[in-house]
This record gives sequence, structure tokens and C-alpha cells, in this order.
Amino acid sequence: ECGRQSFQNSKFSDFLNGARLVWADKATDTILLEIYQDIPSRYNAYFSGWDARSFDLLDPFTVSFHHPNGDFKKVSVDTNAKAEGTCPFCGNLRKSHIVVTGWDDGTTERGSSGCSLFNSDQSIVGVLSGGSASCPDNSGFDLFGKMEVAYEHGLVEHIANPGQLSMGGRWNADPRSALAFEPETLVVVEGGPEASLDVWLNAPVDQGDLV
Repeated sequence: ECGRQSFQNSKFSDFLNGARLVWADKATDTILLEIYQDIPSRYNAYFSGWDARSFDLLDPFTVSFHHPNGDFKKVSVDTNAKAEGTCPFCGNLRKSHIVVTGWDDGTTERGSSGCSLFNSDQSIVGVLSGGSASCPDNSGFDLFGKMEVAYEHGLVEHIANPGQLSMGGRWNADPRSALAFEPETLVVVEGGPEASLDVWLNAPVDQGDLV
């Protein structure tokens, strides 16, 4: 539905303030922010999964959730084949973006930029830079900066273990696996040379957690 909705009878009680810029990439128009505060489990937040593998342009179903200019959540659905494209205002890197050539249900509009594009596996594969789609005309195109390109441009250093190309989504209250080991087995022989073990955290650690 186009147009801003009234917030008169709406109540917003779950807020967090402040974040720092961790990483940015002009070519894909993508940034990574770290929220200063821990997200309380009572907020029932969901952390979306992501996929940095090569995107299947024939994926039969993609969806985007967005809050244009702070409006209520809107949903846009596309069931057509996608294309690869270049974003003229993001640095003109060839094939840096997924092109949605038109929406089957819903659309995007001013203020939708930055929303995620989810594939049929419910994983983020792109972030909206802009396009010609508007409200109520959903026949225009939209450009989504590729997750796989952002990953290759340095995002991997902040969100994944070496070689990890995807991560499933989870609810904030779900149990988390906190450690990953490489190698899986470390044998130390008494009197032998020193050994080392590399450890990466693959999930956030709350203050006070034992690691």
C-alpha cells in the first residue's frame, strides 16, 4: 500500500541508540554497523542469514522487506529471473549489482534504500542501492549490491570465519554455537615442539559469557 500510514495509535517501546561504522564499500553501496548495546532477548529480534556464494539469477523467488522513510514495514516480491548490472552512482563496477527488473507484488520507493534482498532460502544476497521502481508503479527496476561482491571486498573479515560463505538466520534468544576450531584436533606431545591453536568466534559473545 502506497502512502505513509498513521502512527497515532502505534506504540514503540523497544529502542536501542547508537552504533559505530565498522566497514563500508562504495562499489556495492554497503556498510556494516555495530550497535553499541546488546539487544535484549525480550525484543525477540531475528538476525537474518546471508549467502555470499554466486547468486543464482534464475532463483524463482526473491523478497525484500523495507520501511520507506520510516513507514510501516512493506514487502516486495519478485518471481522472475534476475540480471546482473552496474550501479552508475556506486562506482560503476561491472556486475556489482543484482537487477530486479520489476516486482510482481509490492514495490520500493524513496526511503527504501538499504533494505535487503532475500533469496528463496531466506538468506540475504543483496542490499538496495536504488532504481526506477516507485509507488504505485512496480514495473521499474531496482539495483541490489551483491553480497558476494561485498564479501570479497572485505566484509568477510568482520562477519565470518575464513572460507565460510554463508550463515543461517536465528532468533536472538536461540542457543548459539560460540566457537570454531581449526584444526579440529590438536595433539601435544610432552617434550615436543610448541603447538598453536587458532580460535574464531562465529557468534557474538555477551558480556560475562565464559569463553
